[in-house]
Amino acid sequence: MSLRLLRASHATGRVTEGIEVRESDGVAAPVTLGILRPAIVLPLAWREWGPPKLDSVLAHERSHILRHDPAVQALSAIHRALLWHSPLSWFLHQRIVRVAEEASDDAAVAATGDRALYAEVLLAFLQRGVTRANRLGVPMARYGRPDRRIQRILDGAALARGVTRWSLAAILLVGSPLAWVVAAAHPQAAPSEARSAAPETDSLLVPTPPPGRSMARLAAAQKSLPAPQPRKAPAVLNALGNVTPFYTVSVKPRIDGLLTSVSFKEGDLVAAGQVLASVDSRALEFQLAQAEGQLRQDQGFPASNLPDGKLKTDQAIVDNAKLQLSYAQITAPVTGLAGLRLIDPGNLVHAADSTAIVVITQLQPIAVLFTIPEDALPAVR
Repeated sequence: MSLRLLRASHATGRVTEGIEVRESDGVAAPVTLGILRPAIVLPLAWREWGPPKLDSVLAHERSHILRHDPAVQALSAIHRALLWHSPLSWFLHQRIVRVAEEASDDAAVAATGDRALYAEVLLAFLQRGVTRANRLGVPMARYGRPDRRIQRILDGAALARGVTRWSLAAILLVGSPLAWVVAAAHPQAAPSEARSAAPETDSLLVPTPPPGRSMARLAAAQKSLPAPQPRKAPAVLNALGNVTPFYTVSVKPRIDGLLTSVSFKEGDLVAAGQVLASVDSRALEFQLAQAEGQLRQDQGFPASNLPDGKLKTDQAIVDNAKLQLSYAQITAPVTGLAGLRLIDPGNLVHAADSTAIVVITQLQPIAVLFTIPEDALPAVR
């Protein structure tokens, strides 16, 4: 299935450190496909990404290929399939996948130098979920809870080395006999007794054994599991805040006249330059025609019979008439949310009016203003 998806993808013309970059509409997040000749497959939306986002994604997937993670995870999957009845084989595969992703996350952070940027990029992929196609190969957004993975990236307390060749060989040599012994052990207690005697442990690290499993053997296997490392809890400050726009603009007319039309709806998102209302422009059109006629008349006289600067004065009058005429179309100065319509069509408006036609509030970007106690400032810094 992975090879079929890889063959159905299309070349992008990009190569990163000798690794081909392809694109496909069958993936929602970046994925590494192939074992002998692995390639990086990106979703079709990658052309809209900025350079920092693309560099972080390629660094993540390139790290998988340079460490031979597709081959390592394929070998681990075969090991899990042969010993499917052993919880340790499932734990081993999960651990290998998790360590590989952590190492690739660290490689992406090292390439971009911006933990917050990479965390934002990764969170966007995690929120889309994992489609059928993204279960194949080595997908970027597959393992772990999003909050824990993002928190690890932002903390940056330790760097994962990934699964090295020696550590992989040691894990397989130790894990295979141990898993076989646990799977082949004879029951030493009744199923009900085994369930009642089982201690309460973390279900993620130590799966509950099936009925009839040797508790002594399982206890020995549990001792070989790595102890969970404590993580520093994030510091949280609770505060009351207000969402405040950067721009709030009162749209007023710049000329006097009759308001003939209003072309926006209350609560609509209007774009900068969009026509919001119109003022009767017939008088301004007459003034422009008169100014243009005077200019053409003066241009017909010999230059020697005209006062100095007469043509420039005529041209300035024409330009001013065009400017006043443009004010008949009242446009939005910024992109934002249109508020209540404060003046209805049919009313006379004046440039000196204190009442605006509408108030536009910018929503993106927007600010949040909040206060915290002064004694919490050192912790924030």
